[in-house]
Amino acid sequence: MNAVKKRITLPGVLKGIIVAIVLLITLYPILWLITSSFKTNSELAVTPMYKLPRQWVWQNFPNAWGRGNIGLFMINSTIYTVGGIALILVLSLPAAFALSKMRWKLSGTMQSIFTIGITIPFQVTLIPLFIVLKDLHLVNNRLGMVLVYTAFGLPMAIFMFSNFFRTVPNELLEAAFIDGCGLVRTFLWIMVPLVGNATVTIVMLQFTRIWNDLLISQTFVNTMTKKSLQTGLLMFIGEEASRDWALSFAAITIGMLPTLFIYFFLNQSIIAGMTAGAIKG
Repeated sequence: MNAVKKRITLPGVLKGIIVAIVLLITLYPILWLITSSFKTNSELAVTPMYKLPRQWVWQNFPNAWGRGNIGLFMINSTIYTVGGIALILVLSLPAAFALSKMRWKLSGTMQSIFTIGITIPFQVTLIPLFIVLKDLHLVNNRLGMVLVYTAFGLPMAIFMFSNFFRTVPNELLEAAFIDGCGLVRTFLWIMVPLVGNATVTIVMLQFTRIWNDLLISQTFVNTMTKKSLQTGLLMFIGEEASRDWALSFAAITIGMLPTLFIYFFLNQSIIAGMTAGAIKG
């Protein structure tokens, strides 16, 4: 008992209280959203937000799925997200390798250009980008959406991969070349596996960005069959512009599940990837 009492200190108690408060602040909106998706509209209007449903209405989920075409919108969001992430990885990995490990005249200039791309708000590019896509007949086009998401995601991905590649010792590359590995084999067999955690981190960041996007998809797509999930959530509008909150919460909960699923299974790799860039080898 004495040993246990000695371990309980005031700083430890304060730290536990702070962690509990932060955890509550973080989880409460998610729990509130999930419990609200099981309520009726009348109950949402009169009962406090923190109360559990008097009667759990499971029918909200199939109603939201059928009435709002959630299945179609999730398929479109999956196409945009998977296509965008795939292109971002295919383009950013070799670009970051070339910028961080290869010596050529314009490497510093190109690195600066990609860095500047991070600082430019994408909102200011929507109008000229819309004109360009319209001239290329890529408005209301799934390929056009994938290209837009790729363009906006490349600067951050290249910046992060470049920082991770710089932590890899040059001696490792020299040893690979001495053993007979060419440039392409060294990149694919040695460099890419070494930044696995960074890849997972970037995939998660880009997934969250693309999956939860509303502005870009609403700007470049107005065909119902090609709308993403976030624009599809705008469909739950009843008569006189009144929103069906019960079905809206159910649809939002459905759309939130892929993000939670991916994070729960990849959280360790994400944390390792976020911290690895700060550790020098």
